[in-house]
Amino acid sequence: MSAIIETLRKTQLFQDLSDEQLAIVAPLCRQVHCLSGKVFFSEGDEATDVFVVLEGEVALEVDLFMGDHVRPQTVTVEKIARDDTFGWSALVEPRLMTTSARCTRDVDIIAINGDDLKALLVDHPDIGRIVMENVAKIVRGRLVQTRQRLIAERGLEALYESHRAY
Repeated sequence: MSAIIETLRKTQLFQDLSDEQLAIVAPLCRQVHCLSGKVFFSEGDEATDVFVVLEGEVALEVDLFMGDHVRPQTVTVEKIARDDTFGWSALVEPRLMTTSARCTRDVDIIAINGDDLKALLVDHPDIGRIVMENVAKIVRGRLVQTRQRLIAERGLEALYESHRAY
């Protein structure tokens, strides 16, 4: 159990919890091994679990639709590695996954049932406040990264277009 507590302590989702609080969360954790290529969930699926990567890498992907007769393109929007969290949607209504998640390498993860974690957060509001603040930080960080990528891509596109005009 202490190895799980040490792992949880390193994650952004649980990093601000005390040892006593982490000991309350730890029994909800189950370790899972997944092979490269496995899809954990697809965009729009019901969000049932929160995940923490122990080893390996998971790609968060979205399908980009280009038109009625064009096959959608899968785009990686983020790569999740050791000690990173994904599946936070299991804690936030409407509890639907906002991306798909696929193993890009063999992965060892901790999975935590969202319903069980939400019940724990209600029963222990001190833990709930910290965890939900950390969820907000995770979401904010991903929004900032996405915005920066979008600006960079649009900026490069505008630069390319302005040079094509010559």
